[in-house]
Amino acid sequence: MANGYRISEVAEMAGITPDAIRYYERLGVLPRAARTAGGLRAYGDDVLLRVRFIQQAQAMGLTLKDVKELVANEGRGGYQRCRRVRDLLKSRLADVDARLKEMQAFRR
Repeated sequence: MANGYRISEVAEMAGITPDAIRYYERLGVLPRAARTAGGLRAYGDDVLLRVRFIQQAQAMGLTLKDVKELVANEGRGGYQRCRRVRDLLKSRLADVDARLKEMQAFRR
């Protein structure tokens, strides 16, 4: 496709389903794709990087809501955004630490 990648191509490259990509779009963690004249989604080169970021974030325990917050102000820098990212990640790390303590107690 001259205008970009089809949803099936992106899904295959990322190892997810087209439905997952549509879901990411609905949630706002993935920008809506441009459409071809025939109405098909046409994704740019950057979509695979975003999908991989989403997958990595989830693997680290972040929720899609967290990811949405992280990408909401994409392109904007500044202290406030950096502080929010730091606070979000600190919060998730505290959750992981608490879960680890529970698992260690269970193991004993």
